[in-house]
Amino acid sequence: MPPPMAAEPIVLALETATPVCSVALVTPKGALAASALDVGMRHAGLLFVEVRRLLEASRLGMEGITHVAVSIGPGSFTGLRIGLSAAKGLCLPAGIPLVPVPTLAALAFRVPLARWPVCASVDARRGEVYAGVYDTSDGWPRLLEAPRVVPAGELLARRVGQPTVFTGPGVDACSALEGAPREVSAVAPAECRRADAAAVGAVALEAVRTGALPALTGAAMETLEPVYLRGADTGPGQPWRGR
Repeated sequence: MPPPMAAEPIVLALETATPVCSVALVTPKGALAASALDVGMRHAGLLFVEVRRLLEASRLGMEGITHVAVSIGPGSFTGLRIGLSAAKGLCLPAGIPLVPVPTLAALAFRVPLARWPVCASVDARRGEVYAGVYDTSDGWPRLLEAPRVVPAGELLARRVGQPTVFTGPGVDACSALEGAPREVSAVAPAECRRADAAAVGAVALEAVRTGALPALTGAAMETLEPVYLRGADTGPGQPWRGR
């Protein structure tokens, strides 16, 4: 298969906010290549290996990449730092713009065209989850409730009276969802709840096209920090407010 034409946007997307280390090459027509490995906290040793493997398999070099997208948080402190550092390391030498994509927005994107609001969540440990609510009824995640840290047991209680689709790896940390009445909530299939770089890349492409997210270069990229949401590690990352 011949490589895509250079004029076509090609995003190299990285997802390291959870124990899944995922890399994808994404164009407006879909994913050229993607991988996802459940690596625990071993992102650092495998991320560049997967980037190199996907570029070689697609017969691309970094000169063929128009943007790098990275899942910016919230999520694992260590994973987010590794992903963002890797993204900067790929962008800065080649002068490629970096697109920071909110982790929960990318998770919500995996449940498109939902008639109910989508609550995306990631396990925050300590019995808590990072959660945000999105409208995906037109296929793209529009922020309804800003991401916050909540006790896992309260995730369902906060949506009482508001029919909701729950998704993301944080679902597994909230046992209350298993017994929730179907008329007021639904849980996305397991394959849709997993963090995925292809979703990060797709959200980045649409957000750059519409101006909903910045494509950072220079000093703005160098000073970018992950979105932690909790404790002294909270950084000045930019949440996405929808397109």
